[in-house]
Order: sequence, then C-alpha cells, then structure tokens
Amino acid sequence: MDDDELVANALFLVFASAGLYHHHRAGLYRGESLLLTHPDQRAALAGDPALIGSAVHEFLRLEPPLQMTNRTAAAHVRLGDREIHPGDSVITILASANRDPQVYADPDRLDIARRRQPHLTFSAGIHTCFGGPMAALEGEVAIGRLLERLPGLAPAGLAEWNLTGSLRLLRTLPVTY
Repeated sequence: MDDDELVANALFLVFASAGLYHHHRAGLYRGESLLLTHPDQRAALAGDPALIGSAVHEFLRLEPPLQMTNRTAAAHVRLGDREIHPGDSVITILASANRDPQVYADPDRLDIARRRQPHLTFSAGIHTCFGGPMAALEGEVAIGRLLERLPGLAPAGLAEWNLTGSLRLLRTLPVTY
C-alpha cells in the first residue's frame, strides 16, 4: 500500500471501531434479551457452554443491529420479474434475508444449537464487515460471563426497541436478579 492507502485504512479502523463499540454493546443486550425470552435456550446454553459460538451467531441472525443497507448494482441482475441495471440503487433487507425459509428451517425460532449457516448480519463479499469476527468473539465472551456471573437474571418487564434509520437498538431491557 502507498501512504494514502495506509492513512485511509488507519482512518477507517478508527471510525469503524467507534461504530463497532455501539454494535457490540447492542449485540450483548439483544443476545441476553433473546435468552431471557427463551428460558429453554438459556438453560441449554448454561448446561452446555460449548454452544456459545453457535448461540451468538443465532442471536446475530435473529436480531441483527443493522436491519438494511443500500448498495449500487455493479452488473445487470434479474430477480423474479424485476430487472436491476448497473448503477441502480438497491436496498437489501438483511434482517429479512436472515429469516429466509429457503435457507433456515423454522427461521423465526431461536435455536442455539442450529448448525451454523452463513447469515448476512455482517453483509457478504467485498462488503463484509471487517469487525464481524471480533464482534462475534466479544459476544461469546460477554454472554458467557453474564451467564456465569448472573445465573438468576430474569425479565422484569418488556424490552423496548428503537428503530433509528437502518439500526434496531434495544432501548431498555428491564431485568431482576
């Protein structure tokens, strides 16, 4: 890389890390929210901590922080009866794609033992989120520690969600211990 590319990549990492912090924190809340509303899955994970990796990817699949993103088509594509031409703006609904019944059996069900299948939470191809593996690892550590330290955590009310643009973030998650 030349100097300009190095500077651009360094700036990208600085700005991306600020965004990743919010996504990671929000991912922890979403994962715990799913476990609190699915006590059978929480008990299964507490009983078999080796499931933490597949559990975190299942949380990410069911509750992605980024609900949609837009792209510009680079090539001609036909989807059903629609023609997409180079230069067309396309909105991809990642949350919907992660629940595609042609890809996932019983796609709306939380299954922490689900065989890990590729999800689009971190996008795909050249647009794959650079911090995706780190986010998943942080989720594994944080959810694992939460289960260890607060085994009696229970819901104390309904979660409230915020949809801000293309982000779906947990506003409140009332719990008791």
